[in-house]
Amino acid sequence: MSKFNSDRDEALHALSLDGTAEEIGDVGTWGHHYAGLGRVERSELGDRAGDFPDHAWVIVHEDGQGFVDVALYDSEAGYRADFDRAESQYVAFEDGAA
Repeated sequence: MSKFNSDRDEALHALSLDGTAEEIGDVGTWGHHYAGLGRVERSELGDRAGDFPDHAWVIVHEDGQGFVDVALYDSEAGYRADFDRAESQYVAFEDGAA
């Protein structure tokens, strides 16, 4: 069993590791890490694009067991709303853990 659902998801995860993503969370304490890649073009994924559209806004999520899933958004507004929601949940977790 792979930690990725597809080659596409593995390629998007690799993009999230280049230091340009917005990042929130901590898998060690909270059990979640989110990397907001913003708008990604299909061409950035090369031959691993799979069913990726021409472009999408992307959030990569890794859970505490190392499994990775990817959410694709057709608008920046949807992407931003979900990323902000995850950030609020993490802040609430940190406030409660303090």
